[in-house]
Amino acid sequence: MLYSLQEVIKFDDTKAKDFFIKSYKKYNHLGENIKFELVKVGLDKIIQEDTDDKNLGREFAHTQLELQNISNDLANGVKPWEDLPVIVKINDPDIDPKFKYKLVAGFGTLSGLKTNGMSEYWFYEVSEATPSQIDEISSFENTSHIADTKYNTGEDGIVYHIKNQIAKKHKSLINTEDSILAYIDRVWPGMAAEPKGRILSRARNLQTKNRKFKEYGLPEIDNWLNETADDSAKFVYKGIFDKNRKAYGFTAKNVLDPIINAMKKYNETGKRSYVVLSVKRPGKTQSLIQMRKNKVNEFNKLLNEFKQLGVKNTNFISILGFMPQDKEVDQDMRFLVDVNGKSIKNENKKAA
Repeated sequence: MLYSLQEVIKFDDTKAKDFFIKSYKKYNHLGENIKFELVKVGLDKIIQEDTDDKNLGREFAHTQLELQNISNDLANGVKPWEDLPVIVKINDPDIDPKFKYKLVAGFGTLSGLKTNGMSEYWFYEVSEATPSQIDEISSFENTSHIADTKYNTGEDGIVYHIKNQIAKKHKSLINTEDSILAYIDRVWPGMAAEPKGRILSRARNLQTKNRKFKEYGLPEIDNWLNETADDSAKFVYKGIFDKNRKAYGFTAKNVLDPIINAMKKYNETGKRSYVVLSVKRPGKTQSLIQMRKNKVNEFNKLLNEFKQLGVKNTNFISILGFMPQDKEVDQDMRFLVDVNGKSIKNENKKAA
């Protein structure tokens, strides 16, 4: 029997333990010392943002289509055999005390829960694990199907993880064939010889290449605002009124929707709006900077077209800035940036 998310969150501890098949068992081979406990936790207490050092085993962040598919799947009913996210308690006094846990595995699931309006959910809390074992849990969650016949898409993630661990001077990975093969056999037991050979050839003697580009959906924007953004860079969206900037806020990848919504707000209230923009992952023919410039040009072109149609005042909306999306281009990932990636540290400054 499938239950809705709203029904599952009302389970008591006993019913939750009976309902969820203990998916953490797939991590048992990573160490007998590791303990797992089923707990119900508020989502706002968990650091989630999907960055280089948090979602191991994935060379690239989840795409928006992947996140939407996960969200839709959760909305259709909770399956007892599917994996629960894994979290670990934060013991760092320098971390904001409102955050009690760090997400170890299940980034897509947590985003899907937020998209479905959940404020709390069930997690497996891991304890008594070393930092390297935490990394291995995170990586294995993203790549575990490499050891079976379901699909063969985990190789990139395994190579990415091994290169990271070599760069971190993991004691079991000294960048030799024997040590890499032994590590693969321990973390991904039962892997067939063919993918194992491909992984070995790609992981050996290579520098770690960190994931650079970050895309944003609404859950990722919330994560950035709550976990990463400098206080001066924070903004509002969904047409909420920003008291500090005295304007309504929007965010989007396209420029038409925020212009239309801002026009409606201006007609209703006489107050202006701003929009924070982001772009899709650049292809081979365009750079991030060029894509941002194109977005600004499209924004200005649309406003000019409205003016030609008889709209007298087109100053009802401006671009507040762009979301930071690439560490190699953007100056500081804590701030909104202009088209060239320069941080916008004056909240009244425009990105265009």
